[in-house]
Amino acid sequence: MKDINLLNDFYRPKKTAKVASSLLMAALTVVLFSYLGVFVPLGQKRQLSLMVSNFSQVSSEYESLEEKYAKLSKEVEELQQKASGITPLIYGQKWSRIFDLLERAIPQGVTLSSLSYDGDAVVLEGIASNDIEIARFMVMVEKTGLFSEVNIKKVYGDQERQMFLMSCKLNSLD
Repeated sequence: MKDINLLNDFYRPKKTAKVASSLLMAALTVVLFSYLGVFVPLGQKRQLSLMVSNFSQVSSEYESLEEKYAKLSKEVEELQQKASGITPLIYGQKWSRIFDLLERAIPQGVTLSSLSYDGDAVVLEGIASNDIEIARFMVMVEKTGLFSEVNIKKVYGDQERQMFLMSCKLNSLD
């Protein structure tokens, strides 16, 4: 028997190498395009989503800082207004003089329990033996010349001991 090689014309090493290299190039091209067309954009999308989340976090931090700044600015403005009300008192009058004049104005039946400064007014709180002593104290405080308005805010207690709250608006100290 005789062997017949039917693949003799088909199997040529150069032709097979060309076909294999063409298939390999096509496979590499497909892999390269799929990598560049799918995986690179997915990576960029992931980076962009991280950037967006970081930006939103920074934005929310900025908004909270902006709110804190507005709140602190408002507080500073309020403190500046209070300071502008206190400044004439501090520089225009000496507290010892104010205390001295108030001490001279206190009648015998009146005791001061507190003195506080509120904006442009001095708030006096005390105890008196009766309403007449409170009225006498009001008149004497007005006569000191330190205050433009003297008002009783509250009087409470019994006949023998009455507590009062008095507001005295400071005169401008120009």
